[in-house]
Amino acid sequence: ELPTTLSLVIAYKSMLLTGKPFSSKSESYNTLVPRNDIGKGDDFNLSADRYNISEVRLSRFPVIHLGDIVEIVMGQAPPSDSYNKTGNGRAFVKVGNFGKIYPNIEEWTTVPLKMACPFDTLVCVVGATIGKINRGIECAIGRSVAAIRPDLSKIDPAFLYYNLMEWTKRLRKKSQGSAIGVITKEMLAGIDLALPQISIQK
Repeated sequence: ELPTTLSLVIAYKSMLLTGKPFSSKSESYNTLVPRNDIGKGDDFNLSADRYNISEVRLSRFPVIHLGDIVEIVMGQAPPSDSYNKTGNGRAFVKVGNFGKIYPNIEEWTTVPLKMACPFDTLVCVVGATIGKINRGIECAIGRSVAAIRPDLSKIDPAFLYYNLMEWTKRLRKKSQGSAIGVITKEMLAGIDLALPQISIQK
């Protein structure tokens, strides 16, 4: 995100020269760190996450871990010889099938291993589009996709979907693993969510 970082540097220099207000919190992945803190311990680590200070977010609603109110289903690829494009079996969704709101179905499988449901939120957990989300449909999901299945007595599917939009952007920045990144089941389960009553969610 070099353009965003550059704009923050320019705004910071303007604050030093003119006294104009400045905030480094316009994007969650930009962090201002004193030079002395970067050099502590002779470890010049430029990852912003190292220097972030966790803040307790105040809410009039209880704040819960997402894993306490959803089931997280991590996808699994069916056998390669079970795929077809003729509509035989269950619709199959992988990362390349994500659309604007709902996935685009191009393949089916006769051996579905992990299934998503219409109330789920689908999340890309691996690859170039990591963090992208779609509304759920009844389909098999590949290993690059996770289905977040809400406890309908505690959280409305639409409320879950729109809250995950912002959180998955943050998780993309903190993704672990290979160079292209991975969002793990534990990262999803650990999301903090302010949870009003179902009647308010709707």
